[in-house]
Amino acid sequence: MKRTVFFVCLLSLGLLATGLAITPQELVQRHRQALSANQELLFNLSTIRMVGQLEKYGLQGDVGVFVSFPDRFAVAHEFPLFSERWVTRGKDAELLEMTGWRRTAARGDLFHLRALQFVLGYQYLNPGVALPTDLREVEGEVSATLLTAEGVPIRVVYDAGTFLIRSFAFTGSDGLGVVIQVESYRQWDGVQLPGRLREESVNPATYTFTQCEVNRGVDGSFFNIPPSAPDSNLPERSSIRLPLQRYFGLPLIKCWIGNSPALTFLIDTALPFSVIDRSIATQLGFTPQGRRTAAVRYPLGDLAFVRLPSVLLREVEYRNKLFLAANMIPASTNIQLPVHGILGADFFHQQIINLDLTTESFRITSTRGFNPEQQWARVPLLTTGGTLAMIATLNGVETAMELSTSSGESIGFSATSETARGLLRRQGPSAEAFSVGLGFGFPETVVPLGALNLGGQTVDAPLAHLVQFPDTYPGGRRQIGWLGNGLLRRFSVHLDIPGQTAYLEPTTALREADTFNAAGLYPVRSGGKLVVQRVVPDLPAAKAGVEPGDIIIQLMGYPGEQIVFDRVYAFLNIPTGQSVSLQVQKGDGRVLDLQLRNESAF
Repeated sequence: MKRTVFFVCLLSLGLLATGLAITPQELVQRHRQALSANQELLFNLSTIRMVGQLEKYGLQGDVGVFVSFPDRFAVAHEFPLFSERWVTRGKDAELLEMTGWRRTAARGDLFHLRALQFVLGYQYLNPGVALPTDLREVEGEVSATLLTAEGVPIRVVYDAGTFLIRSFAFTGSDGLGVVIQVESYRQWDGVQLPGRLREESVNPATYTFTQCEVNRGVDGSFFNIPPSAPDSNLPERSSIRLPLQRYFGLPLIKCWIGNSPALTFLIDTALPFSVIDRSIATQLGFTPQGRRTAAVRYPLGDLAFVRLPSVLLREVEYRNKLFLAANMIPASTNIQLPVHGILGADFFHQQIINLDLTTESFRITSTRGFNPEQQWARVPLLTTGGTLAMIATLNGVETAMELSTSSGESIGFSATSETARGLLRRQGPSAEAFSVGLGFGFPETVVPLGALNLGGQTVDAPLAHLVQFPDTYPGGRRQIGWLGNGLLRRFSVHLDIPGQTAYLEPTTALREADTFNAAGLYPVRSGGKLVVQRVVPDLPAAKAGVEPGDIIIQLMGYPGEQIVFDRVYAFLNIPTGQSVSLQVQKGDGRVLDLQLRNESAF
């Protein structure tokens, strides 16, 4: 599919390079002549095998590329701590994550994989040709835009003299760009094959191929990913229940690593990997290796790899798990979140988990021990780049929504997304606010939605938070929305990750009205005091004269220095028509007794 597009480009490019009005078919012929002087050999290609060295994630490893025509393709990365593999068989594509999670390739994964499949495989086939667009010639290069079968525009650059590909570039569904440069070619078995590739992306890489073979066969096992071995001692047909803590509305759980004391981890199903705080990992005697850049909605710094031999959740032991070590909460967020790490979606990829925020419980069940009830709503569970998402219907429009247990709000979108822009264009009430949870402090606009439907279950009038991420914040570029804890608490959520299905069991909170920080007041802990950090103009706190730097002495009768921080924001989420009482000390020593009332339209 992609090959069609790419070949087309080649042809049109030649046109520009020579300045002659040649047809696309003639250009394809020139490209194929550049690939091999023996056209019969090229016509009869059956397999390509390329192996060599790889530099990625700040690590040295091995790479293998395997092509079996017409439509089987595999790329394997082998590092000392982990391996990765991507496999396509016709239209089907799956991958083995570095964490050991085997899953179907999502749209974003597929973009990247098809591009590699073209430059390392399809371009050597006799292609069916589709016409490229936007042909240009600049200083010895010819470029064209091609549209793949997945709908991805790819910009391909050819050498105007040799007709070999120099580079190709595309932008994934997450808004992040990838450019792959072909730095050199080498002739192997009479065919010009890439000798060195350089990938410019959020995780840059260099591929150097040292051994290549054409038409000598490829082991068919390379095109299959074997099932993963069990990674925990959870018995078959069994289940365990663990208590949750809540902080900022986020679900926290206790775990033990080796002989460590109890550590607090966030359960975050919108993160495709698990994380441990870098300083905690070092204290436990683990040395993080390499470096990975990840686009997530909240700031994590200095990501590196560490393999933990044992992680204990009560009596269930998880063995040999790969984590990323990170600086969990940078000082710039000015929020003290008591977590030592995150258990991402990958951690439970072999089991069913049940998250019940109303009863503050978390259950882990083996696949054979899970028996969903017939009345529960059933929704396909999608893996979009490793994160878990469901299909939701918002105001009659279907869209994929991540299950973001790291967000306290009801429903969220990046303010730059098409969905957010559509909501803002509607005539209706809205309010300004700031985001909470791990992505604390970003400006947002809160708007009511008409209706949300999940697998036949309707949630009336949920609130959507349109978050204005800064341009430097990678996760802010995501176009997909997310379902935060304000929405998920309406259900006891059962996630069958192996079976790719979510089951929603309604709770007593199903018909509760959504709330937001209608007080417009955002305090933080500083020096033991509860200090106002942000105030939203035109909301009750600002109208009452509260300013950044003021100290909250008392909130709803609780002393500001003693109140549990998580309860602060619960009080400030005022239902319509109700009030919150507080006592504020100004910079000049004056003390104000205030009643902040939510008089918003929703």
